[in-house]
Amino acid sequence: SRHVLMAKMRRFWIDSQLVPLQQEQTFIKLKLEFVNELIDHPWADVLNTEQTSNAANIYHAFRNADRALLILGAPGAGKTISLIQLTQYLLSMAAEDENQPVPVILNLSGWAGKQMSIAAWA
Repeated sequence: SRHVLMAKMRRFWIDSQLVPLQQEQTFIKLKLEFVNELIDHPWADVLNTEQTSNAANIYHAFRNADRALLILGAPGAGKTISLIQLTQYLLSMAAEDENQPVPVILNLSGWAGKQMSIAAWA
């Protein structure tokens, strides 16, 4: 059910991953920047998909990008932490409003080399 999925996401990603790191480390504020030429948007011929401004935080970036992001950066740059912080925010939104989708993080590093469909892998 929805509530079970939300609880599992919170327990694994927020409580087990993010909270311990927040207790051990101070996170720096990342500079987020839209790099439109790295994305081949399927609606680019029909809609204006250009993102022209930088975002104040990962939540604004996600909202400004029509709720779809590709997060790029060097190893250790904060991509995973940013993703988990975004998930924490989206989980709180989903808890307040049943119409909001439940975010799910899939670690695709285990899928990449197995040559199977995502459905079979998941």
